[in-house]
Amino acid sequence: MMIKWLQLKQVLCNPRFLLFTIVIPVLWYIMMLNMAPAHPDLNYGIFLIACLFGIGGNSVVTFAKRINSGRQYYALKAKTSAYSLGYYLFDQVLLQLILNLLIIVINIGIGMVSGRLPINNKLVVFTLFLSCAGVYLSIVGFVLGMLMQAETLDAVDFPVMCCMMLLVTPLDLFYQNTFIKYLVDVQKLFPFHYIYNVLSDLLTKKTLLGDILLFALTLVITLMPLLVVIYWQNRRGKIDAF
Repeated sequence: MMIKWLQLKQVLCNPRFLLFTIVIPVLWYIMMLNMAPAHPDLNYGIFLIACLFGIGGNSVVTFAKRINSGRQYYALKAKTSAYSLGYYLFDQVLLQLILNLLIIVINIGIGMVSGRLPINNKLVVFTLFLSCAGVYLSIVGFVLGMLMQAETLDAVDFPVMCCMMLLVTPLDLFYQNTFIKYLVDVQKLFPFHYIYNVLSDLLTKKTLLGDILLFALTLVITLMPLLVVIYWQNRRGKIDAF
């Protein structure tokens, strides 16, 4: 427990975490609140985008670098105890869940202060979905951090962030053309698209079951290859080889 607390404190004091996962998404959220008209669809949509930007930056880019720099810790623990890769993944994702909840709470606070985000049961639903998305992205970041060398991770840092931004942004809400429709079809292969569908279902009072099932299905299907790869690499002893 003490180790987890120290890790949490270290992350919260990291300027990179504060800038890319708190400050920049929050400034974007505040800017959009001042630019966009007050409408329930836009109010919740902007909130979800701001949260996913922050969660994505924290869970993929920042987290992957932290895992990459801590691989030797895992390698030592694995060789001297029964601390398996699964335990390490669980511990780190649990820490990420706390950090992502902090990001969500900060954005909720800004939305409340602006008068554009009422406290209701919709926020509870969105918090649950955003937390699941955070776990999903944290597993992606964990796999990248464990499998890639530090130099490679630095090189793909910006492209990965751009891809993540494209996946979590509801492009069909802002633009409508053939290319955007193609990108939206790609987005449908990943769970983030269905968070916005759930928003639409809640606002129009439609059933949520279909989009919840698609959210869960795409989450599991797109994670399975990554989990298989890291399991296989660990079995071959490639992860703790330095």
